[in-house]
Amino acid sequence: EKLIEQMVDHRSTLGISQEELADRIGCASSLIHKWEQHKRVPSGFLFTCWLDALGCEIQINFKKT
Repeated sequence: EKLIEQMVDHRSTLGISQEELADRIGCASSLIHKWEQHKRVPSGFLFTCWLDALGCEIQINFKKT
């Protein structure tokens, strides 16, 4: 949930509407709304499209054991 909230905040900071984001990804704006409201979870492919559309990337940090 925290990651989704960060992506919503970043979209807002960029001034991109849900409709514009949907156009960039190639999906319905209602789907964006559902993702952002935690009503649906994007597939791996659509999640990477969402990241690309916002100019984001995921970095994995391994915990020290």
